[in-house]
Amino acid sequence: MAVPDRTETADAPAGCRGCGADLADPATGASDAGAAWAQVWDIVPVVMEKVHWQLPRRRCGCCAKITTAVAPHAQAGSVVYGPNVNAAAVLLASEGNVPVERTATLMEALLGTPVSSGFVARALARLAQRLQAAGFDQAMKDALQAEEVQCGDETPVNVISNGTGPDGGAVPGAPHAVTIRTPDARLIWYAALGSRSSAAIAGLGVLEGWHGYLVRDDYAGWHQFATQLAGCSSAQPI
Repeated sequence: MAVPDRTETADAPAGCRGCGADLADPATGASDAGAAWAQVWDIVPVVMEKVHWQLPRRRCGCCAKITTAVAPHAQAGSVVYGPNVNAAAVLLASEGNVPVERTATLMEALLGTPVSSGFVARALARLAQRLQAAGFDQAMKDALQAEEVQCGDETPVNVISNGTGPDGGAVPGAPHAVTIRTPDARLIWYAALGSRSSAAIAGLGVLEGWHGYLVRDDYAGWHQFATQLAGCSSAQPI
């Protein structure tokens, strides 16, 4: 039992579960017998809040330049979705691995927020740009290289069908995604590869010069690191 956010009192029982007597009728001799308890955990209704910001303007007495106040997450004259809507789109589409069109559908069904698939795609792109600007990839590589054990695996990624792009044209190579992570999934790094060649895997920059223990499958692309490792073991793909 958890500490509740609020407490409600249910209506008293109207009829006896044994004989069916009317428990609200004083003539039956019904009396108070204390109270039991139950907890119901649920999500409160999600409502999208539309906040209209008034943005005061001030004219400078020196240069006559007009400066407009700044609203959180928006520019003057714009209508935008806030950080919580963006976060929901990113979590559904990336962490949940849900296609952008279906993410938009779920956003409206679950959150009452009608967004377009284009908005979802842009939310993902904005996050990627900010992570890149913040040096996320290099920070993740540095963190993984400080670990004693890493797990690695690669898998093909087909956009429409093997060897074709969104326009149906041929795509050179065999696109792959690679995962490097710690055994406890505390650190997880995903990266795109043009192919799963040994050179492409080495080019990730995570295992070069690293001397820990590697858990991987028996794909030959991982064998190039064997001489520098403290040890390795084969495992099912992660």
